[in-house]
Amino acid sequence: MDNERPPVFDRSTAAGRAIYNTYHLKSDRLRHIDIGRRHAPPKRENPRPIHAPKPQGKNPAKAKISVPKFHGGPRREFHRIDFVDRRKPQQAILRENNNFEEESAPSLGCVRSSEDRKKELQLKFEYGPEYSIATKKRAAAAAPPLAPRVSATEQALQELTGSISERTEFLEEMKAAGMGDKYDGQIKGEVAQLLKQVAQLEQKLAKEQQLLDAPSDDL
Repeated sequence: MDNERPPVFDRSTAAGRAIYNTYHLKSDRLRHIDIGRRHAPPKRENPRPIHAPKPQGKNPAKAKISVPKFHGGPRREFHRIDFVDRRKPQQAILRENNNFEEESAPSLGCVRSSEDRKKELQLKFEYGPEYSIATKKRAAAAAPPLAPRVSATEQALQELTGSISERTEFLEEMKAAGMGDKYDGQIKGEVAQLLKQVAQLEQKLAKEQQLLDAPSDDL
């Protein structure tokens, strides 16, 4: 029974390796140790040294040789004065302070005066919802071509026709805003009076034209 060898398991699989490690690993190690003891060489009276002795003396490969050293130039010698803070040059001071230029005040754009704002509030309280219409900038009428000579009667006639056109435009704007009934009677009355003045000026202008066209007795 003692001479029987343990069975051999296939250790190529995980199950075979687990069985071998559990039952046969220790016995195989003891068997290998026994084989080494039986086949080992006999002991010597003077055993060999484990490590070879080191050679005595200097190693020529490690001998120091004087080699000349070359430097790029003379080394600078530093003194205590070299580490003292010196005064800055003028250009450095100007560069750090932006040439001492004064910063301009920030521009706030076009700021309205308090008088303009007060006037605007007064107009808003005066006109109420009609403020935007009353302050609306009307397109400037095209300037008539310059006549060589305009009499006082023609100039007054032109002013009356301009007043009539302004009132008619204002009445149309009020009608468009839904307040035509409020100003209809007033504007029409003013236009009627202006038309009477226009008729009188036209008669006067016709008489002046007749006098200009009449032949002179001096001829």
